[in-house]
Parts: sequence; C-alpha cells; structure tokens
Amino acid sequence: MEIGDDFLPELDFDFEEQEDDTVIDDKVVNDEIPEEEDDNLDDDSEDELSDNVDTDDNAVAAFNYYKDNNFITIDHEFDGTFDSLKEALDKQAQVSLVGAIQNFPSFLQPIIEYATLKDDITPEEVANFLMQYQPPSFTEQDLQNDNDLAENYLTNSLKAEGLEDDEIEDRIDYLKDRNQLAKESIRQFRKDEQVREQEMNSQLEYVRQQEQVEQQQQEVFVQNFGQVLNDTNWRTDHKQVIAHEFTSGNFKTRMEHVFENPKALVKLVDFLANYDGEDINLDKYKKSAFSPSVKGVKDTVEKYWSSSSLANSKSSRGGNPKVDLSELELI
Repeated sequence: MEIGDDFLPELDFDFEEQEDDTVIDDKVVNDEIPEEEDDNLDDDSEDELSDNVDTDDNAVAAFNYYKDNNFITIDHEFDGTFDSLKEALDKQAQVSLVGAIQNFPSFLQPIIEYATLKDDITPEEVANFLMQYQPPSFTEQDLQNDNDLAENYLTNSLKAEGLEDDEIEDRIDYLKDRNQLAKESIRQFRKDEQVREQEMNSQLEYVRQQEQVEQQQQEVFVQNFGQVLNDTNWRTDHKQVIAHEFTSGNFKTRMEHVFENPKALVKLVDFLANYDGEDINLDKYKKSAFSPSVKGVKDTVEKYWSSSSLANSKSSRGGNPKVDLSELELI
C-alpha cells in the first residue's frame, strides 16, 4: 500500500535541470536543538546524509516535518532524496496497516488484509474470498457438547474428502460405539482448519506477489515515460505541461470523458489509426486528415507544427533541455 501524493505537504518543485547541484551538508541541523553533539538523539531526521547522493531541500524539509509530527515513526536511513522519502512513507504505511489489522478479531484479519492488498478490488472478489475461506460458525467446545453437530460435521467433512456414504456410516457407528465421536470430530475439525488457513495464506501470498509485480511494472513504465519525454526536443515548459497532465490524473480523466463523448471519440480513433505498434506517425496523420480542398487549413496546421512547442527547440545553453521527472508516479 502506498501513500498518495495528497499526503505530501505543499512544496515548490522545480522541474528544470539546475546548473549548480546543491548538496546538503553532512547533517541537517534543527535550529531549535543545541549544536552540541549528543550520541543518544533518537530523532532520525538528524541522520547523516550520503555524500554521494544529490539531496533535495524539499525532500529534507518534508522528511523532517513528518518525523517531527510523528507521521514517520519507523527507523529509516534517509539520504535526502524524494525516492528515499517515498520509501520511508511506504514502509510506514505498511507498518501502520499491519498494526491496524491486528486490532481486529483474528477471523477478520485475513479478510481485511485481502481487501486492502489490491487497489482495484471489487465487492465480488471480497465476497468470493469470504465464501471460500469463511471460518466455521462453531467451536471445538460446540462439537464436544453437541453429538448431532459432531456427527453432521464429521459426515460432511469425510464426504468432502471423497469417502463413500457406506464407509462414512460404518466409521460413524464405530465411533459411537466407543464413545469417540466428539473426539474424532474435533480432530477432523483441527485438520480442516489447518488446511483452510494454509490455502487462505497461500492465496494472500499470491495476491501480495501479484501486487508487487504490478507495482514494479508501473515504476518501470513511469521511468520509461519520463526518459522518453526528456529525450524529446520539445520546449522545457511543454515537457512540464505533459508531465503534469500525466502525473496529476488529468490524462486519465480526459480519456474517461472521451470514451463517453462520441464526437471526441471519433477523432481519437482516427488519430490512433496512425499508431503502428511502436509510435504514432504524425506525418501520415496530417496527410490523411487534410485533403487538397482544405489546403488553407492544412497549411495552418503545418505552420503550427513547425512553430509550436512540439517543434525542435534548444535551450539557451544548447542541447536538449531536461526536465526532472524523478518523482513521476501514475495516478
């Protein structure tokens, strides 16, 4: 489980690459703490920052804020970067979630964990999980005190294992004659519960691994997106616009609205017809979209393409302007 962007305080972030990399000194000093050394300080916000990592003032300020206000209570070797801050918040979220789950009754804990593992879980999935691994509504003591319950449970359990009816009946009669029915039903109950818990834990572990794989794939995709965006020759301010559209959720919202708007969807389908599986051929789109009868419109569009933020532009320093996209994250 991850902490969303809304959890971060409002800080000013500069997307543009800076000429001078600012490296924070070995220690971040809190003005309210005396400058004399104290080996027993427990505040991890004063941990030493790595000399080999380019630290970020905003990341350091955010980390100190969270530590001072007990939003981060775990031990974490913070290196002054937003990647390290995000790692600390993710760890804290997991610790807090585990602690919260443990406050519920034991029979509810696996259900709550399953429901919180998946970001897009549906009510049907929760219901299926509950039906498949629902704990019994009676206890060992109930089996001990109620012979009819013990017989019914043992009969159904043995039938589920594949025993024939006559074999089950013979076994029940044998146990009754020796006054062992309750004892055997309790033994079978414990065996069934062990199997149920093992299967349930296996399912939970499978979901954990699936979510981890999806998270890793998402992170790789975001990194690739940022790299491709930075490799374009577009103006830096236009790269910032695209990065904002991508990370803020605006792009996702627009796509959802387009699929509900036939007029816009027709244009999108026409545009995406120029996607060849690797890239979108803009030249092919321009040729197919504008006929000779509307040459004036075509010329206007071509003029836009050659002069807009999508055209090649170099920074005042020369080369390809870069945008700091290290904090990109899918919404």
